[in-house]
Amino acid sequence: MPKREYLRVTPTSEELTARGIPKTLESLHKLTPDSSGLRSKLNPFTSATPPRFEFLALSTGQDAPVEFYYGADDYLGTLEERLRSIYPKTFDIERVEVDVASKLIHPVALSHEEFVERYQQGDLQYEFSDDEQYPAADVDADVTPDAGESTVHESEGSPTDVADEMGGRTADGLVSIGETVVELETTDSLADEVPPTSVEKPTVAADGTILARPTVDAVSPRGVRWCGSAVRKQDWMSSLTPLTATPDESTLPAVDEPGAVLASLIDHLNDAREPLAFQVVFQRRESWQADAELRKEDLNDGRDTLSQKILGDLLDPELEYERRTRDELSDIVVKRLDAIDAVNPKRSYTTNIRAIGVPTSEAGRDALDDRLSSLAPVFDPLDGPFYEIEATRLRDRGFRQSKKEQNARAALQRLLSREVTTGRGKTRPELVLCGAEIANFILVPSSDQLTVEGTRGTRAEQQSRDPLPWPNPDLVQQFREGMAIGYALDENGSPQQRPIRIPPKLLTTHYGRFASTGSGKSKAIINDALSLRETTGGPVVIVDPKGDG
Repeated sequence: MPKREYLRVTPTSEELTARGIPKTLESLHKLTPDSSGLRSKLNPFTSATPPRFEFLALSTGQDAPVEFYYGADDYLGTLEERLRSIYPKTFDIERVEVDVASKLIHPVALSHEEFVERYQQGDLQYEFSDDEQYPAADVDADVTPDAGESTVHESEGSPTDVADEMGGRTADGLVSIGETVVELETTDSLADEVPPTSVEKPTVAADGTILARPTVDAVSPRGVRWCGSAVRKQDWMSSLTPLTATPDESTLPAVDEPGAVLASLIDHLNDAREPLAFQVVFQRRESWQADAELRKEDLNDGRDTLSQKILGDLLDPELEYERRTRDELSDIVVKRLDAIDAVNPKRSYTTNIRAIGVPTSEAGRDALDDRLSSLAPVFDPLDGPFYEIEATRLRDRGFRQSKKEQNARAALQRLLSREVTTGRGKTRPELVLCGAEIANFILVPSSDQLTVEGTRGTRAEQQSRDPLPWPNPDLVQQFREGMAIGYALDENGSPQQRPIRIPPKLLTTHYGRFASTGSGKSKAIINDALSLRETTGGPVVIVDPKGDG
């Protein structure tokens, strides 16, 4: 799957303010694909599908941080503006590119035979380019291509002879697959700076195994999806527990603290030993205001269900109903009317909610199943009086194991493609949510709402991230040549166009970079050296020992 641009949100201890959040989320409802222009009308590939918005909470496994992302098919800039109005200024919101499939599907260690078999079956994600594969005849002849063509590593004797001695693998990472030889990455050891999960191209590890990432159709995902369950077929019009009480005197309970609902879910993600993603995908739904008014009339007239309509027609086919006052209605009818009035039918969203993980081993599969079982009831407190959230495990239905496997992989594919599915009946795969309802599923809580473990797992900041005042221009001018270390923020928190550089005269002392494993310290040091070489004439030497050596 290609990388997508997301907005990553990192929380702090500052609390969110509930006021205005539902209306801000409902304002996304007005964003529609631009199909009004002549060019759009003449283009047969123009889509009139409303844009889809995504919230993603993701953990790549044990000891990995829980990260929060927002995505959109279109209008990502508008979404960023809305998020900045919702979250405190201390929350960090930055644009990043993310390959969700790579974060969920980790490389597996394969023997040479397993690698060849999976490659031939098309079960590996990586596709070798033309300059990474050669005809076996050319390699057997130990031919060096002409200038401008791909180069095959020469060695004493034929590379395929060496491959036979090493079980099909050469010291140069050449693997014979039928009449083709492919070139793999090689490494003496997977250094601390390069965790196995970051491997993209199939790589020969120090123990002789080959690390390669399987395709979606070759993994065995587990998951939960949350569906909308109505007491009556039309009760999808009524409300779940909203974020805050509606302006009128509604009898419905409400959630007072934004982000409080996700706090428990974050703890489950933080404790997961296997890659696990929680996703909310929502898409604008056309106004159903007229249907809501008709439903309320049927409730008032006692004709809401099919049996009520049949009995009424049997008793008196010409009966004319008179509108009853609220005091004349039963308590259950009043509660239904209030639950419908609590929703904004003009601006609601068709929503899919799911959590899917991909185990890396059999032991991990069992641990993931236990984690998902604990995760399933996390939204039960949001049930409304007539419209509820029903959790369903992906593999609970079906008789054949192969069919369950197929359904689970299809669910993973839907997560990766942001697909929104719908259905019919009292229980449907989608939920119909307005801004006050959907806020409970997509708001990142402040660190004060999380447990100690949750705060550590989300890498939440405990201090304000407000930028320092911009220094005197004369002082800044002294840091325009030398080694680039980053872009300073102005008084509005926006990065400057030119980087801040450490002058060569200050580089006679030591400097260090400190970060967690796999965060990119080695790459950053290389970039430091390259930036230094651009602005100075002297040689640059890097010493970057690995393995604490």
